[in-house]
Amino acid sequence: MNLLDCNHHGADACNEIFVVEGLSAAANVRRGRDANTQAVLALQGKPVNAAKANPGRVDKDEQLQALTQALGCGLDNDLTLSNLRYRRINLLFDPDADGIHCGALVQIFMHLRMAELLHAKKVTAIRAPLFRLVVPGQSAPVYAYSEKHRQNISDHFEQKGMTNVKITRFKGVASLDIPLLRESCLERKTRREHLLQVEDTAQAVRVFGGK
Repeated sequence: MNLLDCNHHGADACNEIFVVEGLSAAANVRRGRDANTQAVLALQGKPVNAAKANPGRVDKDEQLQALTQALGCGLDNDLTLSNLRYRRINLLFDPDADGIHCGALVQIFMHLRMAELLHAKKVTAIRAPLFRLVVPGQSAPVYAYSEKHRQNISDHFEQKGMTNVKITRFKGVASLDIPLLRESCLERKTRREHLLQVEDTAQAVRVFGGK
């Protein structure tokens, strides 16, 4: 299991785990995290689609086994919320098509096998920036989180007469420099996070699960 655990656990620990895809992303989060309260779990590849695969294949999937073991609270009717090892579970995947798909597969598994975590408001999805836009003469860059977001920002710059905008597309969580990673993904006060509800994960099942 590729779990880089945090130091603090227990009822009074305000800790959290970041679930990422790949060792490179995990290594970058490790460099930027607070080791006392922030753990990181690397999934090596996409898990099976729990809405399509037979139960035996889901139970044997190494990525889903790693996630289940890291959280420590069990599955289905045996899920015990008090055994959860972290106060918050953060899904941090690359904001491209592959990352979105991987994140959706994890959400599907949680929807079908760990719904109590969603009802207890324990799971968030964190959005990493996809683009950096730099305007000549402007000291602070602007970050976009999707192609549509980038286009809206570019249109705004054009309307303001701002030209020669330099646009950088990030390759993923692993490519973010540490200060940007901390600000956009790791720091609770500044990151973009969405508290996942059952309705969100049900949508993932409908879109990617074929139901």
